Amino acid sequence: MGVTCAIRALVGMGGDRRELAEHEAHAWVAQMLDGGVGELELGAVLGLLERKPLTLAELLAAFMLLQSFFGVFLQ
Repeated sequence: MGVTCAIRALVGMGGDRRELAEHEAHAWVAQMLDGGVGELELGAVLGLLERKPLTLAELLAAFMLLQSFFGVFLQ
């Protein structure tokens, strides 16, 4: 799972266009923070997310990852 699954879900490959589940959003944001996402893939996901309203699951997954990633600096 990760950025490839996120792109497939957001584009609707195979006629299955849908919102990202929390675990899918968590996986691609974690992959992005770890530096495991190329510029092209990152641009694709961010561009697709920009075209739609974010869901609560997507926001929560991103928030929890960012909080754990940068939590040391916030205290």
